[in-house]
This record gives sequence, structure tokens and C-alpha cells, in this order.
Amino acid sequence: MMNFKQKEVLEKIVAGLRKEFPEVRLVEVEELSPFEFWVMLTEPEDEERQFAMERLQGELGTDALLDYGVNFHFMPAASESRQSDPMQAGEFVPIMKAGVC
Repeated sequence: MMNFKQKEVLEKIVAGLRKEFPEVRLVEVEELSPFEFWVMLTEPEDEERQFAMERLQGELGTDALLDYGVNFHFMPAASESRQSDPMQAGEFVPIMKAGVC
């Protein structure tokens, strides 16, 4: 569970991202360990803006790690305007589990 300071740091990161990319929305946060979190955000439709957002995420995430010792891993979530079914969008890629052929 995120503590108050970790929530504050994440809110600051999201606010910084939304300043440059207003379309970005926080979708989900999953705790990997007490100081490590998986953060899912929507991303811009435009590829160049996606790259710019990833660079800014890296800078802000590195600052959080160095200043507060909390590590945020950012992952893009499907935006509302994209198709929600990956099989219809032609993006389905089967994942093989270890030991299963």
C-alpha cells in the first residue's frame, strides 16, 4: 500500500505529465514492493508525443527514485479512443508460459 509521501510524489509526477500532455490519465497503480510501483497511464495518440512523454516520464521517475527512493515503472494503457479488444485491433500476441509448449 502506498504511503502518503509516495502518493504525493506520484501525484506530482502525473501533474507534471498532464501539464505537457493534458490527455494523459492515471489508470491504475500496482504495488510491486513497498518502494516500487507499476503505473499505468493513457498516452497521446501521436507517436512523437508518445516518445516525448516517455522521456519526461523517465526524467520525473528518476527524480523520484533519487530524491525519495521510490521507483515508478510506467506502462501505457489503451486510450479511450483506441479499440478495447486487442484481437479486433490485430494486436493480439499469444504469450507462452514457461514449461508450456
